[in-house]
Amino acid sequence: MINHSKIVLLLLALVMMFTVQATMAQSLISGDISGTVTDPSGAGIPGATAAATNRDTGVSQTTSTNQQGFYHFAFVRPGS
Repeated sequence: MINHSKIVLLLLALVMMFTVQATMAQSLISGDISGTVTDPSGAGIPGATAAATNRDTGVSQTTSTNQQGFYHFAFVRPGS
């Protein structure tokens, strides 16, 4: 006869395994966009405005470049 505590432990392990997989899959639904705004000579442009717009939803984000012309958008949802 199978011990009930072993069944409970097995079920608990299975639930935890699927929960971890679902959590890992959810972490892959966003990404980052970064780059540098430069002038024709290649120098970074500080204080420039960079925009990222999802054409599917119309949602837009803006940010300003740093002193080296670098910008970064974090946790961007996929789209076109």
